[in-house]
Amino acid sequence: MAFSLTNLEVALTLAPSRPGLFAERLLALANAPDLLEQPTAAMAALFQVFMVAGAILLWRCGEKVVALVWRARLRARKVVISALGDRVARRCNDSLAASGGLFVCLIGLLAITLLPLWSFAKVWRFPAFLPNVWTLGLWRDGFQRFMEPLWLSLSLALAAAGCALLLCVLCLEQEGRKKTQHRIQDKVQDKVLTKARDDRPSRVHERAMVALYLPLLLPQTSFLFGIQILLFSLSIEASWLVLVWSHMLFVLPYVFLSLSGAWRGLDRRFALTAESLGCSPTRRLVGVTLPLLLKPLLVAFALGVSVSIALYAPTLLIGAGRYATLTSEAVALASGGDRRIVGAFALLQAAVPCVFFAAALGIPKIVWRGRAFMRGLYA
Repeated sequence: MAFSLTNLEVALTLAPSRPGLFAERLLALANAPDLLEQPTAAMAALFQVFMVAGAILLWRCGEKVVALVWRARLRARKVVISALGDRVARRCNDSLAASGGLFVCLIGLLAITLLPLWSFAKVWRFPAFLPNVWTLGLWRDGFQRFMEPLWLSLSLALAAAGCALLLCVLCLEQEGRKKTQHRIQDKVQDKVLTKARDDRPSRVHERAMVALYLPLLLPQTSFLFGIQILLFSLSIEASWLVLVWSHMLFVLPYVFLSLSGAWRGLDRRFALTAESLGCSPTRRLVGVTLPLLLKPLLVAFALGVSVSIALYAPTLLIGAGRYATLTSEAVALASGGDRRIVGAFALLQAAVPCVFFAAALGIPKIVWRGRAFMRGLYA
């Protein structure tokens, strides 16, 4: 809901001539050359935060009301659910979910299929099903135009995803070591360690998770506008490093979500075996844990790259319009530019994550091709 209420790229791409959304108006105020507009932009950013918080609160209240009403009807036996009715309801629910997911996937595949068609089309007149004339001139003549945004997008994505992955690995490893220390202390004190206590997160861990996911819950435009004001007050100019840091704020939560489940689900007996053989914690991490989690690490890295490639607002606001990435160029051209150029930029934007995800799925199979257990694990 927070993403839907504050999204910029979809509105700027699909409806550039329509009356702007609140996020678009806030973006215009934040980028206004007149400094007198800054207080108005700050007030609008604060209002957007309250708008998102109110929408989430309203949704949660609706969930509670529906749950209370349904439970009351069940207690009064006004609604009787038999075993057959439960199975039918589950089948209908699964069918609706599968149909909706299939429809969304088909729309996405159709859109991706049209990208190379537009990029290789020279003449495409309505109502022709395919381009009337094909050409490679756009890629040949505009090669230099595509390369600069492509290299900048790749450098930002690799740096942001790499730093985020390193931080997640260190965080999860430290979490595992603390749990091990607690287990040892409990055994020394002859206490019974239950699974509930072992898996219960500490208060510090819960607060850290709230801070980690805060960029995803706050309105993106308001959050970035506050960061922009902070950078101005600290006299920090827009640079590549600052842009990497701003991308990492949004990449880090997704990388952590992708990696934490596989990391915490790893069988502890591997670590215990390594420790019994005299391996230090660092050697166990490098020699046992990271190789075993090669595929989840690569998938998390590919996810971080795809998130960074798709970011538009951080590049525009924190980069002060000085840096042109694939996404910023595609959104800028989508409002009225040549569809062939837009198709080329969008094709590159879609191809980069696909390459990294393909590598994340293929590299583990190549690395572990001689080990039957790892082949089965990564099948």
